[in-house]
Amino acid sequence: MIRFTEGILVVATRLKPAISLVLIAGCAAMIGCSPEVTGDAEGVVAVNELAASNHDVNELREELERIHLRAKHFDTSSGDWPYFSDAGLQHLYPRSIENLDAVKSLISLNTVDAEIQVLGIRIEQCLPLAEYLTLLEFAANGFLTGQVRPQVLEAAIAPGAEWGTAVVMSYEHRDVIRVLSAVRNSGRATDRLRTVIDGVLSGAQSRFVKGQRDAGATIPVLSCNS
Repeated sequence: MIRFTEGILVVATRLKPAISLVLIAGCAAMIGCSPEVTGDAEGVVAVNELAASNHDVNELREELERIHLRAKHFDTSSGDWPYFSDAGLQHLYPRSIENLDAVKSLISLNTVDAEIQVLGIRIEQCLPLAEYLTLLEFAANGFLTGQVRPQVLEAAIAPGAEWGTAVVMSYEHRDVIRVLSAVRNSGRATDRLRTVIDGVLSGAQSRFVKGQRDAGATIPVLSCNS
């Protein structure tokens, strides 16, 4: 068995030895990932045991697509308010834990539109910080290996203050610093992504959120109480 110790999409399959070597080599590019090889190379690979079934992923994808379609019927000047007022999204938003595994799978599928993947990240804002940081690292590792789009990782870092502020307000947390610094220094980060990371790590985005709250803004807009 080959097991990556942190943050990679669950895949259960039988591997040929050559494929096993490719996976081991690929682990070196990922944050906090070290391969452990045990037993037979023909064995089952399990990465992150909390896999979402295809049914769960497809069901979530279809619901997010419906929400997105309804929101797009509004004037674009409405910003994200059509989402916040959508009953379907209001139902999903406080249920982040229930959807975490499906969202991890969703953001790794290149057949899913980026807008739907970003929306998937945005409904995960009610995760406790420890769990949200596992999602952040998962997205970062996926980005570094070409499986997750940069705009999806950006959403995981800074989804918009109205949606959530877990990373922005935890900019001094050692895991936030570690993951964001690894992405920034990887050579794969776009200029936009580096700008977002710099804004977080400098504390500028945290100060902005605090200023908005001090001025009476409700941030995030939705409640995590179902």
